[in-house]
Amino acid sequence: MIVAILNGGHTPAEHALQAAGHSGLVLQAREHLHEMLEDDMRRLVEAATGRGVATVLHAARLDPEVSAQIFVLRPGEDAPLERAG
Repeated sequence: MIVAILNGGHTPAEHALQAAGHSGLVLQAREHLHEMLEDDMRRLVEAATGRGVATVLHAARLDPEVSAQIFVLRPGEDAPLERAG
């Protein structure tokens, strides 16, 4: 398992939306962005580790400003697997 914790990193636009009371939109946008990037992140982790990624989990919070990416690796594999679907 690989866990990446990211402190800060919100854009000025996200800060402005949050200040205007639109925190839900910030979290929704981040969730959509991570969905769009998941396959790319999965491939990077597989290439770097030589192991397949079983699943990717993501969570984000606004206060404190922190997000996490969790890559659950497949056990005992020597090479990445093709992702079904």
